[in-house]
Amino acid sequence: MSGSSLFIDVGRMWCHCRMVYLPMSYLYGKRFVGATNGLILSLRKEIYVEDYHQIDWNRARNQCCKGYNGSQVWDVVLGVEAILASHLAHEYDVMLKKAHEFIKLSQIRKDSSGHLSCWYRHTSKGGWPFSTADNGWPVSDCTAQGLNVALMLSQLPLEIAGNALEPDKLYDAVDLILSLQNISGGFASYELTRSYTWLEMMNPAETFGEIIIDYQYVECTSAVVQGLKLFNKLYPGYRQSNVEACIHKALEFIESIQLSDGSWYGSWGVCYTYGTWFGVMGLIKGGKTYENCSAVRKACEFLLSKQLPSGGWGESYLSSQDKVYTNIGKDKSHIVNTGWAMLALVEAGQEKRDAYPLHRAVKVLIDSQMENGDFPQQGMDHVITDVCVAPAGQGDYRRRELRTTTHDRVWNCSGRSVLRIKIAQKLIQLIPHARLVHNTEEFNFNMSSPNSVPNGNDDKLQPAPKKVKANNIVFSTMDLEARQLINAHSPANLSFVFTSSLVVRPVRAHMLRASAPPVVCRTIS
Repeated sequence: MSGSSLFIDVGRMWCHCRMVYLPMSYLYGKRFVGATNGLILSLRKEIYVEDYHQIDWNRARNQCCKGYNGSQVWDVVLGVEAILASHLAHEYDVMLKKAHEFIKLSQIRKDSSGHLSCWYRHTSKGGWPFSTADNGWPVSDCTAQGLNVALMLSQLPLEIAGNALEPDKLYDAVDLILSLQNISGGFASYELTRSYTWLEMMNPAETFGEIIIDYQYVECTSAVVQGLKLFNKLYPGYRQSNVEACIHKALEFIESIQLSDGSWYGSWGVCYTYGTWFGVMGLIKGGKTYENCSAVRKACEFLLSKQLPSGGWGESYLSSQDKVYTNIGKDKSHIVNTGWAMLALVEAGQEKRDAYPLHRAVKVLIDSQMENGDFPQQGMDHVITDVCVAPAGQGDYRRRELRTTTHDRVWNCSGRSVLRIKIAQKLIQLIPHARLVHNTEEFNFNMSSPNSVPNGNDDKLQPAPKKVKANNIVFSTMDLEARQLINAHSPANLSFVFTSSLVVRPVRAHMLRASAPPVVCRTIS
């Protein structure tokens, strides 16, 4: 290849992305079709609820199953923490023994097979996954929470919680956690952060943002501080200097990413309430207090400023996509948001300063409880990788307009966010000589009117007839309507090359580096 080149090492991608994006791109690029045999026919009957040949694939593509086999470990450790916080452990001895046994069985006891470096794998031994040991992929916060709860249960009488996890298994968990800390002091999810945010321009997903690399999160970092702090208290003889140094750097990281209003952005829950809960918990468990830490004070002020007249908190999922704190419509409170805010304020000693906000919030929770002791499901409270919100019980999120922090308008066509002209021009500056070198289908564009903006999925858009020689940029879509949309509304001096393997999407302003060297993008041949 001639010219300046940048070879994208897939081993530096987030594990979810490289395990799905890479093989699917390869299979599509090869136009691979597997032979139909007895096994395939049997799988079709097992997987699909209707006859395979009668499936409407345009409809079915929005009905794919989730990739995880559950959230068992995460649910169990949070449930155990809640019961232990109630000081009623003696009433739930049978349940705690079962939960304890599940936690012990769910710990990953060995690394994955083969050479780890060959498969771009981090060590796994000692970690806990999000779901079960069968998943095989340890997560930093799940490991920290598993360690924390295992230690908590080990302090209970044998007749209440059963046998404690052996010290060597605890040491394995600590070794794994220490190996996952980045230079910044923060923790990503599955692995170390291996590359740069500008790779997000190649995000192939329709509904997920920030998935190309493994980012560092306040939630993961906070969980690590909590787990290691308790471990260091109970096992001060094991790698004490390493553990203390890790905690110190993690606390610095948490403080460094606090926003100016006192909040933290939550990437795995909605949103600033969730992130601020973790931020406060990490700082407090790490030894900070309301009195000696301005970050804690600012966080408490932020949470109190968002309390609703009803006494609760109610943050909308729109906060996650708009990056601005947004209340639920009509200022309705949400019991999950209310619980998160209360946990943070209680941990920071709010009852000693002014207990009235807590009393108001408690009343909201008490009044919400149902006769069977449960609480009602109120909609979206969990976020997955920036823009995908779950549970998806409030309409089809794939057809919502998603906006970016560049404040440029982003159009939605059949669920795909399409590049606005201004962003496209910036990206051309970033990649002035981008060329697709394998299996291309080239489309060229002219600009009918800068103000000609599509307003829905029913627009009848036609490809521009005139071919224009210009710089190329790689964009991925197999959706003809999305192609036509870009085709009709792009500058005359800009051409795109479509492929199923690479993508440029709307990105955040901090990812756009005008000074970056020119690169050549390649697909897999």
